[in-house]
Amino acid sequence: MASRVALAAVLLVASACRTRTAGAPDVAPATAFAPEPAGRRVPSLFGMHVGAVADLDGDAAEDLAVGDPDAGGTAEGALHFYSSRTGAYLGSIAGRGADDVIGTLFTELPRFGEEGLPMLVVVARGCLWTGRGNHDVWNQSSSQLLACDPQRLAWSPRSWTAPPGERVFALVAASAPDGEPTDDVVATLVGMRESVSVGRVVRIDIRRGLLEWGCAPPRVGRAFGEVLALVADSNDDGVHEIFTTQNESMGVCGYLLDGASGTVLTRAILEESTWCTALSSCRAADVDRDGMPEVAIAISDAGDVSTTPRSVLLVSPRTLAIVGRIEAPTEEERTGSMQFGFSMSAVPDLDGDGEVELLIASRTNGLQPLRGRARVFASTDGSVLHEWSANGGFGWSCAVLRDARCPSAWRAAVSAFVIEYPALGERVELLDASRPSQSVLRAPGFVARPVR
Repeated sequence: MASRVALAAVLLVASACRTRTAGAPDVAPATAFAPEPAGRRVPSLFGMHVGAVADLDGDAAEDLAVGDPDAGGTAEGALHFYSSRTGAYLGSIAGRGADDVIGTLFTELPRFGEEGLPMLVVVARGCLWTGRGNHDVWNQSSSQLLACDPQRLAWSPRSWTAPPGERVFALVAASAPDGEPTDDVVATLVGMRESVSVGRVVRIDIRRGLLEWGCAPPRVGRAFGEVLALVADSNDDGVHEIFTTQNESMGVCGYLLDGASGTVLTRAILEESTWCTALSSCRAADVDRDGMPEVAIAISDAGDVSTTPRSVLLVSPRTLAIVGRIEAPTEEERTGSMQFGFSMSAVPDLDGDGEVELLIASRTNGLQPLRGRARVFASTDGSVLHEWSANGGFGWSCAVLRDARCPSAWRAAVSAFVIEYPALGERVELLDASRPSQSVLRAPGFVARPVR
């Protein structure tokens, strides 16, 4: 697979503590960079997953972790760390062995264990999303969740192994409503049952290595747990609830799971189309002003012909009622050439209304010669605040990186797959929305040159 797929990661940097001005949105065009091998095999899977990690270089800003399951042809994969402020390479950590391929997925627990230090929970031997609401389980071996200390670039002895034949597909960190983190993560495990991919949502205590609860698909359907989001506590038991979806005969259905027990609290049909599927989800603004932030979920057509509008729904976690909708802005995103909302993340308030905004990425489908896009939408009215574009399947994975010195300062990491065109992969671009200048990060062992 690594010989057929190349990835890119793009770091979009928004200026710190600036106010929005009226007029057209800021546009920072991207430039393609081709890698030249310097001790690494081309291509790799650099950028399959990007995420924010606690400050590693002492500049008070969250830094960037980039997953690389191939890691230049190695069997165990790697995570690479970069300064979000300067783009400097900070180090890497490789998988623990040939049977523990890492880089497909990870999440951060802000304060882990008795020491209360940030810890990454890293998936080893995860599975992939192959489209059409299906999971790619690869084979019958099981996933592991490994604890990684990014400050020391070392593995913790804490880990958890999935039951035989199950792999981790989705992963979020769990925390309490008062902001106190826990040692728990919520994950979707996927396995094969009679040649059919079946998922279930589980809650795991990484420090103790215990499975706390599991929730199997409550109804007949597919792709249960394909997207996960942590939402506000709705039943006052002191634990955040879990939002997820399943593709059923009536369309995409949303489920609210009790964070303490995994029982289903609410179910609702979100989109009535047998051809649509959920792509991504994240926290959104409190649109209906009930004191509970909504959850944003991207709905896209899963067939060869578009049969339903592609949009991001704003869903109330209390009732699962749709309280808002952001429609795909362009014809390409509405008709199937691009997947609107393939990845998204919450952004600090930019327009002064006190609510978070949404970074929504649109990825080109397959080998379409279109440029992917990433936009920041005001989650209350759907207006576009910023916009970027890049080639090469731009929009696969994204994450927002925050700056502790300024609440409104943020950076965003957006990655891209390039199928059959490895020369366009292996790049990380630093973009600043306030200036036309840009610089390039590179995977360890590569030098980058502009493509003329």
